[in-house]
Amino acid sequence: MFKSTLIVFLAVFTLASAAQAQTPRRKAPAARPAKYEYRTPVASTMPASPWDFSAMLGLYNPGVGFGALAAYRILDQVLHEGDNSLSFESGINFVSVSDSVASSSVSYTLIEIPFQARWDFRLSEGKLIVGPRAGFNYLSGSSVTINNVNYTISRSGGIFFQLGGFGMYRFTENLAARIGIGFGGYTSIMLGLNYAL
Repeated sequence: MFKSTLIVFLAVFTLASAAQAQTPRRKAPAARPAKYEYRTPVASTMPASPWDFSAMLGLYNPGVGFGALAAYRILDQVLHEGDNSLSFESGINFVSVSDSVASSSVSYTLIEIPFQARWDFRLSEGKLIVGPRAGFNYLSGSSVTINNVNYTISRSGGIFFQLGGFGMYRFTENLAARIGIGFGGYTSIMLGLNYAL
């Protein structure tokens, strides 16, 4: 009795050991990596050179003006999302004004020197550039003509805060058409061309 029980126990133990040896062991699940938020970097379409130049012509309130602007990119990316940059822009514009005051014909020429920050947002793979523009403009004149008589004035000029926006459409890698509008001490609407180095 004892021998038969021992034989049965050994047979069952041997079969169980053989079955366990043939059964493949399951691999422990790999530890999951910590969750990170991956962001695909935005491909920049900004020119290699930080300089760009604009020739502008437009309407002032009142008068007409023309001039040239130079911009230098001081920050390649203001916001982490999107293709954008910040530039400082300055130059010189000449404004010709003809008006009528108290039945008198008045004309004078002003010099405008802007000191503006320009925030560029590049869209459509860099072909369209739009954004706000804000800063201070220095406006000064040294002579005035009243009823065809020229008078010299000693006014040193004034500083005006201007806020506006602009848009550029790039035809080629370097050349673009530009439009701009400004509000503040006076109003201006300008059209022109932009050249990026």
